[in-house]
Amino acid sequence: MRGLDEQVVALVRGQVGGIILGSMFLLVGLAACGVAAVRRRRGVGVLVWFGIFSGMYGVRLLASSSAAFSLLPRFMWDWALYVVAILTYLILIPALMFWLELSLGKIQLFIWGLLMAAIAVAAAGVFVALTARNPYRLQQCAGDRLYRSACRRERGAEPG
Repeated sequence: MRGLDEQVVALVRGQVGGIILGSMFLLVGLAACGVAAVRRRRGVGVLVWFGIFSGMYGVRLLASSSAAFSLLPRFMWDWALYVVAILTYLILIPALMFWLELSLGKIQLFIWGLLMAAIAVAAAGVFVALTARNPYRLQQCAGDRLYRSACRRERGAEPG
């Protein structure tokens, strides 16, 4: 029995920081959304978007911790990588919406353009994550493309 206890301690020791931070971000996100729901005034969009972003980041941290994710039913364990990948693609949207609420003028137009690009990338990323066997396939393809382009520039060729 002692060997099993030592294995559990070793497993959790490396993941306790992510579990604590994930729980804190999730709690802050839920609190921000709760305050926004109670206030029901104009201008609570900042709280809503901050709450959604913070909650998503907390869930992402918890999902990337195998010790925390193993508390869920066993049939969900295979989905941990997919949850992390999908949240990675989607998390930029509430973050940009938060900054869109706070910005004015030309900065708001710039953030609006970034938001449209983030929505397109998120849609493609979620589609690829759900249809491909590898949830990070889109990131790998983009990374490979950037690497090949950088190698061509070093050799003096035009990127293709």
